[in-house]
Amino acid sequence: MSSLSNIVLLLIVARSVSAEQLGAFVLIMTLHQTACVIGQMLVGEPYVVLSSDEGPSPDPTRAAGALGTALLLGITIGLPVAAVAYLGLGNVALAVLALCLPGLLLQDAGRYVSFGLKRPGIAFTSDTIWAVLAVAGSIWLSVAHQPTVTGLVAVWALSGCLAGILGSLHLGRLPRIGAAREWLRGSRDLGWRFLAESFVARGQSQIVLYVCGGVIGLAAAGYLRLAQAIFNPIHVAVSAYRVVALVDLSAKAVKRESMRRPVQHGTWVLGAGGAAWTLVLLVLPDTAGTSVFGEAWVGVVPLIALVGLFKISQCTAIAPYLALRAMRLADLTLRARAWISGVGLLITCLIAVLAQSLQSVLIAQAATSILASVTWHILFRRSERVRFREVPADIGQLRCAVVSHAYLEPEFAKNLESQGQLCQLTWITAHRHRTLGFRSASAAPGTPMNYRVRDFPALTFKPSDRYLLLSADMGLRTISPHVVIVEYQPWSIIAMQVRLYTRLYCPDACLVFSVKKNTFRPYPRLLAAYKRWAIVSLIRRDTHIMASSEMTRDLLTGRLDIPHHRVSVVPHRGLDTRTFAPTARAPAADSVAYVGKLTVSKGVDLLIRAVCAVRAEGERDIRLELLGPIGEADPAVLQLVLDNDWVTLHEARPNSTIPDFLAGSAIFVMPSRATPDHEEHDGRALFEAMSCGLICIGSAVGIIPELLRDGRGYLFPGDSQPGLESALRAALTDSTGRRGTAELAREHIMAELSLDAVALSRIGSAYRTHAERRVSS
Repeated sequence: MSSLSNIVLLLIVARSVSAEQLGAFVLIMTLHQTACVIGQMLVGEPYVVLSSDEGPSPDPTRAAGALGTALLLGITIGLPVAAVAYLGLGNVALAVLALCLPGLLLQDAGRYVSFGLKRPGIAFTSDTIWAVLAVAGSIWLSVAHQPTVTGLVAVWALSGCLAGILGSLHLGRLPRIGAAREWLRGSRDLGWRFLAESFVARGQSQIVLYVCGGVIGLAAAGYLRLAQAIFNPIHVAVSAYRVVALVDLSAKAVKRESMRRPVQHGTWVLGAGGAAWTLVLLVLPDTAGTSVFGEAWVGVVPLIALVGLFKISQCTAIAPYLALRAMRLADLTLRARAWISGVGLLITCLIAVLAQSLQSVLIAQAATSILASVTWHILFRRSERVRFREVPADIGQLRCAVVSHAYLEPEFAKNLESQGQLCQLTWITAHRHRTLGFRSASAAPGTPMNYRVRDFPALTFKPSDRYLLLSADMGLRTISPHVVIVEYQPWSIIAMQVRLYTRLYCPDACLVFSVKKNTFRPYPRLLAAYKRWAIVSLIRRDTHIMASSEMTRDLLTGRLDIPHHRVSVVPHRGLDTRTFAPTARAPAADSVAYVGKLTVSKGVDLLIRAVCAVRAEGERDIRLELLGPIGEADPAVLQLVLDNDWVTLHEARPNSTIPDFLAGSAIFVMPSRATPDHEEHDGRALFEAMSCGLICIGSAVGIIPELLRDGRGYLFPGDSQPGLESALRAALTDSTGRRGTAELAREHIMAELSLDAVALSRIGSAYRTHAERRVSS
């Protein structure tokens, strides 16, 4: 509908003003087209692609940020142009359009946002309002007054501004200019590449036009421009198709559904539309063409067939090209566009110089355009074949290196055995390090069945991720991995060492970071700048991050501005569900267990007080069994244990013996507190108890709600003794609910957190990252 208003305005201007004013009008509209392209590439199309992963509940902040960015772009472009146009050139019409650019770009962005929000009716309404107001105002101005370029442009631009404002109100998403920086940062992987690609394509067509004018003659350039202009209806259809198709293709990309059928359908429909319009122009009587375009029509007629062939081939390339954008392969499309445009420009200009014939130039353009269409289809088929395989058969050829000390605990090393069954796995670790078993452990002397071990001496500092491996290459030179999985924060010392060695010894390898941390510690300015640099440099290297929980994912994408498609939720470590399984012997019904650090931050004091309060009611003789490193216990916790003889302390033990400890209890509690720098990010002890069939109670802190939701356990507010007491009473008295809760918890562990399930998720994610890197390269 907005294109209709453009066409009507062009016809009115062409019939109402002088040739000089018409030329000025064309230049003015070129500014609008250029600004719209910038807005569509930085805001519109990235929003459609990125909004496809939001599901049924789209993020209102993202939409407001996109609209705010469009408004800011309009202000940034419009105000300087308005000042130059009015004060320097004395061109009032150009100044009017420049001042209206913020509203016009808002209207254009609103169209894309409405499609991204699955509310296309709003886009249609906004475009209709613009078309009706602009057409009615232009006709009234041309009939009731002497029309001028300034008046016609003002009516048209103000109508677009009003339509943009009404569209934003209808969307319920008012633009937030303050969120523009966040939007540009979050979409930087797509927007800037889309913009560069668009300028490359448009630059090619403009250079060809100038070369024709300089080598063949200005008349030839004029005929070529006019011949291209009469195919504008095709551009209108393609513009409408781009928005609709990009929404559909992006949704399929997120769901990992095949896009081959919609691409084929789009290719045939657009190609047929281009061919039909070409046929209409070929059979159009010369009298009709002359009445519209004047004597220039005679010079255009011989060019229609060749320009039509060029446009048809362009139409057939649109669908696969959009599919590649929906896959977010912006690097691939930018490089392909640069090669296609560069080769096409070179051939076309060479033909123009040698043949000095406009027909020869058009033949060269059509031929290179056909080759470009074939190239886009080949790239699409190759990309879909590689990208949308969940775990392809050749995953067994994947060479994967895992850098972590966590598997020094023998029970945890079972994860490597499972992962090693799927790929060629090498574990890189410190020879000796502190583990989650609350003790130091060394790499096992035996030979693993399914993976290799490369262990090195380490220079270790206090936190677990502050160490350096004393090795010149960590074995990466000989391993030559496809993927390096780093189980540390991206800005940690060991992670930076891995990044450096990967760049030196295996630069083609993909880096995949496995991150558990779900809180963000405020850092001094220098350290904060370092962390920001570490994240940004990772993003530029096409790194992927496996977040252990939804909370971690939201922190990475929200607080650290990592693009959503660079983060996936993948469990950190799996569990041997045969070892951690319900036992035949009946546990003590009134026995409550806890496994973990014996500290106030873990809520152990809260647990003792809550059990004491429930015991005081006199109905049950509850026993509390605490297992953890007694030597590191908080004094306050130890004092509470000494004051209550129904509490028993057990020293920390190897993880493989935990099921024997849990078998004596019916209820397990994880009462962790939230601190500014820590919320429960692993929940290992909790899902071990879930797998063993215990009734589980947890505070609503960190990953715990994700593990216990959907009826898999009892939740209470963090640091709430009354809430914990209520949960304990419910777990102790509701025997039917207890059985159902335990069964649901065990089923969840079997399906999502078993050794095989986690291995498939982690190695599958690593392989997909490698496959996407291979496609984009």
